[in-house]
Amino acid sequence: MQIIVTGRHFEVTDLIRSNTADKIEALFTYYPTLKVSSVRVTMEIEKNHQAKVSICAAVKKQQMVSEGAALDLYKAIDEAVDHLKVQLDKYVDKYKHPAEATPPVREVAVADA
Repeated sequence: MQIIVTGRHFEVTDLIRSNTADKIEALFTYYPTLKVSSVRVTMEIEKNHQAKVSICAAVKKQQMVSEGAALDLYKAIDEAVDHLKVQLDKYVDKYKHPAEATPPVREVAVADA
């Protein structure tokens, strides 16, 4: 998995880059069966000193985007990672457990007859 960390309007330090990469790697250890090709993290600091973090993860069947905003950059990173965790939980429930899905209408009609 490739993790790309970029900053807009400021230079990303090694501490911020390593902290972000550690959190993302720790998140994906809970999902060992997912095939993630790359994760792109974009950090931005606006004029009012608010930090925005956007995480784009390319998972096998779709692109997941999560965002976080706070006055502290580390809180914004945590918020974006938490939002990505919720999306990954929904993805795993949807694609990895198809047995719990509702059966097609044809099978229900044949069973009733």
